Amino acid sequence: QDNPQNVIWESWEIINELHVDSNNLDKDRILGGAINAMLSVALEPSYPFLKGLGSSNEIPPANIPKDLRDLWQTFSLIIERYPDINQEELAEASLYGIMNSIGDPHGGYVNPRDFTKFQNAIDSYEGIGVVFGMRENNIVVLSPMEGSPGERAGLLPGDIVIEVDGNKVDDKSLEEATSTIRGERGSRVTFLIERPGEIGQMEISVTRAVIDVSTVDMALLPSSIGYIYVERFQNNTFE
Repeated sequence: QDNPQNVIWESWEIINELHVDSNNLDKDRILGGAINAMLSVALEPSYPFLKGLGSSNEIPPANIPKDLRDLWQTFSLIIERYPDINQEELAEASLYGIMNSIGDPHGGYVNPRDFTKFQNAIDSYEGIGVVFGMRENNIVVLSPMEGSPGERAGLLPGDIVIEVDGNKVDDKSLEEATSTIRGERGSRVTFLIERPGEIGQMEISVTRAVIDVSTVDMALLPSSIGYIYVERFQNNTFE
């Protein structure tokens, strides 16, 4: 079995290669987010644990990115102190920390278990038909799907989610929050939101339904010109 750490270094290389603004990423913030996420798994406070980082003379392996050497050292210190800790869980925490610290509302880490669920829900799922994202550490509505329960209930782009069913979401990742928003058709979910430009907070209740995910928009333009926009390809796109 591969070293669980390797997925961290490989993911970091992919981020630097493919992220649209990779040259301007705040490396210190990202490193801090990843380290704090791992320490939370180990139930270790950052102080005095991190005092040991500067005292180690151990040389990182050649595959460790220069930007992440402190992260590698933190990982090594944790498994040295807690040899029975789940290293896959530790690596996963660091990836959540990296992606959450990048601050990209369109990016996030999806673990293999959730990715399988996502693949199964590509064509349809039970929920409210709203795309959420992260902006300035807030979970916000990006776009309600046309005709979806979320749109009919009044959720608008830019709405900031404060609570879901009475539970605050300011300490949750995007994936954690959206998993609580999905649910069985016919059940209800209640949001406490703040709307930019309006005073105070408001509650919006939405009844979940089966959401058919459409990937194709079509329109007939002047001069009998047909316009077809394919957002992405999936199993039902050809229909």
